[in-house]
Amino acid sequence: MKKMKLSLITLSALMLATGAFAGSSVRVGSAGGQELLIPVGARGFALGGGVVADAIGVEATHWNPAGVSRQEGTEVMFMHLPYFADIDVNFFGASTQVGDLGTFAASAKIVDVGAIEETTELQPEGTGVSFNPTLSVIGLTYSRQMTTKVNFGLTANYINERIFDVSANSLSFDIGFMFEPQWQGVQVGMVIKNIGPSMKFSGRGFDRTDQSFGPRAVQSSNASAELPSFVNLGFKISPPTDNENEITFLGNFQSNNFSRDVWVGGFEYGYDDKYFVRGAYNYSDQADYQYGFSVGGGLNVDINETRFTFEAAWREAEFFESDIMFTGKVIF
Repeated sequence: MKKMKLSLITLSALMLATGAFAGSSVRVGSAGGQELLIPVGARGFALGGGVVADAIGVEATHWNPAGVSRQEGTEVMFMHLPYFADIDVNFFGASTQVGDLGTFAASAKIVDVGAIEETTELQPEGTGVSFNPTLSVIGLTYSRQMTTKVNFGLTANYINERIFDVSANSLSFDIGFMFEPQWQGVQVGMVIKNIGPSMKFSGRGFDRTDQSFGPRAVQSSNASAELPSFVNLGFKISPPTDNENEITFLGNFQSNNFSRDVWVGGFEYGYDDKYFVRGAYNYSDQADYQYGFSVGGGLNVDINETRFTFEAAWREAEFFESDIMFTGKVIF
């Protein structure tokens, strides 16, 4: 009875949150902490992000922290994403089980924008000085299998953005659940992401000398920006097959606070638990929505009691170069 009450309370909270974050295009581009939205893990990337009900291991720290505890033992993961405009995104994470206490994970996502030449009002062609903006997300995750059917996860992220002589930081939280009724390979997942205080830049980069009041320094005031929060609801279906072949169908609905809602449908085919092919399609009725098809594959290599996983994924982008992501994992 207690478990049923907890499930009803959780479902009610998620339904209320979904209504609060109903998709809208009015505030597109006005959120802070955009690096929180950069995907992690080539499997979820190839499946268009439709892994809310089927994320597993370190990769789940981004998609649904409840899935972190679905990976037994210890896992280490590295990801590299050559992003648009010569921006590089690197991710490193590790997770490990701690007895019956649960699974803990730590992660770091670093966005390298590259060198930018400084310009000023008096030197619009450049001052000869370059600076390197850095965006980073450092995360800690706790995940636990609450019952044989329910997994729970919570992630806390520290966000830091530094651009020349100004910086901004904030904290965000993700909370997720997975429910597996143990019937016909069905599983559902729910996650609320990027809940936290607004970000606001500050620092001596805002200092200016106002000659109208003499040689005194003043500082301009800048506005704060909310985090790009949203709610994700997903499902997974894995029809019964033989021991070597496995096919999974996934679906996902994402209700965004700063853009229109997104729907995802995808599939994954695996052979002998070693070779994988994946594909998905993202849809939104938002004007100029740039993502569509995504595809990818993976390979598992077992050496003694250690598994090495290599994955790659490609995502269509309409207004920028298409994205290609590479991921490596070690599980032991």
